[in-house]
Amino acid sequence: MDRIIEHEGKVAIDSGWHNDWNEPEQYRILHISKANADDWHDLIGSSVTWSGNTGTVRRYDRTYYLRVDDAREWTKFIETRPVKKPRRGKNYDWEWERGAWRKTWR
Repeated sequence: MDRIIEHEGKVAIDSGWHNDWNEPEQYRILHISKANADDWHDLIGSSVTWSGNTGTVRRYDRTYYLRVDDAREWTKFIETRPVKKPRRGKNYDWEWERGAWRKTWR
């Protein structure tokens, strides 16, 4: 589930880490707004549900709608990190397949 976070003093939506299906790496997508986090500190840590390009945040009996398709107000940032390969065994090795390391027998 996506969450509202503070990123370099701005409000951002963090998708969390996900495995890439084709490469042994993880990625996360940050949608960084131009809004100052200090102005929206009550929303930091809130969950975001999606309907198309609009995120919905419910907090303290109020509903906020965040449209991330507006490129003037939001910047999309993709961060990646490698997924370490497990140790090879005597009779098997590891191969990245559909987003996870799988044993391949020799």
